[in-house]
Amino acid sequence: MSSSKVYHIYLKDECVLHSLDEKNFRSSWSTLQNLVGLVKTDYTTDDLSYEVVFPLQEREDISN
Repeated sequence: MSSSKVYHIYLKDECVLHSLDEKNFRSSWSTLQNLVGLVKTDYTTDDLSYEVVFPLQEREDISN
């Protein structure tokens, strides 16, 4: 199983995009930052955040 990281993007405290690989994260993050700055909304770039998640790997059973 791969230990590649995934990204979740939040707008305020709500997850709006989840489980993105790095390529999709970079594209989505850039787009959202530009949209929040251009489109008239109640949101600012300070309302955007993200987290990096490293999925758990299954361990091999070595008890035998």
